[in-house]
Amino acid sequence: MTYSGKFNLKNKVAIVFRDDEKYGEAITSAFNDAGALIYNKVDTSSPRETVLNAVSVHGHLDILVTTPTFVKAEAAERTSTEQFKKNVELNLGDIFFWCQAAAEQMSNQEPVGGTIINVSSVGGVVGLAGQAAFCSAMAGINSMTKTLATEWKKYGIRVLSLGAGLDKDLSEIGILENLLPDGKIGHRRLPENTLNETYELGQIVTFLASDAAKIINGTTVYADSGWLADGYWE
Repeated sequence: MTYSGKFNLKNKVAIVFRDDEKYGEAITSAFNDAGALIYNKVDTSSPRETVLNAVSVHGHLDILVTTPTFVKAEAAERTSTEQFKKNVELNLGDIFFWCQAAAEQMSNQEPVGGTIINVSSVGGVVGLAGQAAFCSAMAGINSMTKTLATEWKKYGIRVLSLGAGLDKDLSEIGILENLLPDGKIGHRRLPENTLNETYELGQIVTFLASDAAKIINGTTVYADSGWLADGYWE
C-alpha cells in the first residue's frame, strides 16, 4: 500500500500570510516543492480582497497559513499601552480576520472545505522574557484555533496551530541567552540540540496541510525538539 499521494499538495491553492518574513518564506518554499499553487500577491491589510483575488485566479482556496511577526522585546514594566496593543493586534487580531476571510470562501465553494494553519509559538505555553504581549497573543492563537475548529468543522474546514520551537535565527534566542548563567546557548535551560531550523517548520506545515494529516484538527502541534517536555526553568 502506498501513501505518497497523500503527502503532496499538488494543485492545492494556498495563501501564506506574511510570506515575505522568515517563517512565511520557509513555508512558501516547502509548499512550492510539494506542488501547491501559491497566490503570492498578498495584501496584508485586506484579507477578504486577497482571498477573492486568489479565487479569481485559481477558482478556489484550499489552504491558509498565518504566521506571527516578531517585534522588539521589552521588559513588561516598560511596555507601553501602544506597544502591547499593537503586538496583540498583529499577532492575534489580524490572524482572526484572515481566518474569517478564508473560512467564508471555504464554506461556500464547491466542494466545501479547506485547511487553516496558524503558526504560533512555544511562547503560548511558557514565558519568554521581554515578550509579555507576544506570549499573550500566542496563547490566544492556540485558544482561538480550538474555537474556530469547533465552529467550522461542519463546513469541512480544519483549523489547527503549529507551536514553533525556538529558531536558531530568530531574536528570541538573543533574549533568552541573557537569562543563562554563562550567557550562551548550551546551558540546560536552552539546550543547543532543541533549536530548530526554519526550513524544518516549512516541512511540518506541509505535512499538516496535506491529506495525510486530515485527522488532525482543533489542536496545537508543537515542533520544539522536546524542549517543552524537558521543562524550561531549572
